[in-house]
Amino acid sequence: MKACTACGETKPFDMFTKDRGRYIALCRPCRSAKRKAEYAAAPEKYRAAVARSRAANPDYAKTYRAENRELCNARTREWRARNPDQDRAYREANPEREKERARRYALANPEKVAKRMAKRRATKRNAFPEWADTARIAEIYEFAQEARAAGVDCEVDHIVPLAGRKVCGLHVHQNLRVVLTKHNRAKGNKFEDSNG
Repeated sequence: MKACTACGETKPFDMFTKDRGRYIALCRPCRSAKRKAEYAAAPEKYRAAVARSRAANPDYAKTYRAENRELCNARTREWRARNPDQDRAYREANPEREKERARRYALANPEKVAKRMAKRRATKRNAFPEWADTARIAEIYEFAQEARAAGVDCEVDHIVPLAGRKVCGLHVHQNLRVVLTKHNRAKGNKFEDSNG
């Protein structure tokens, strides 16, 4: 525990940032408020200082994240919980950036992508009953392919997801539909019960 010199409250050490291996005197909220006030008073001076700092250590953010992975991940989870629609809005507004990000991730993490795809194939096989009408399933996928050829950005969606958290569906024609890609990505691996 450490006392903040600005607000005087005693807080856990994770509420303070480190500078050269030592915890600074102000807690995170007080330091943030101080920086906002400094920026409001002299924005150009503040921007110049930030630019000098970044020029001196261009990999600072990457290094900090590597050294504080759990803390950064916790902050990201908290932010996403407070702003649930922000990520989706960004992805919908920047589809090309999202595709590039996904491509870079796939190149940097081929084993994770392969694992995810293998799991999906295995799930699909287990969700494919003997009585499934393969001809009707093929018709749905062909329709989606024709729509994409005509310029419609669409995908085949499992209405009840194959590996949902609460319920799992089957890979049968009654559980398939063609929807716009943005709606399918927004839905994700969730079952949208129309009955409420």
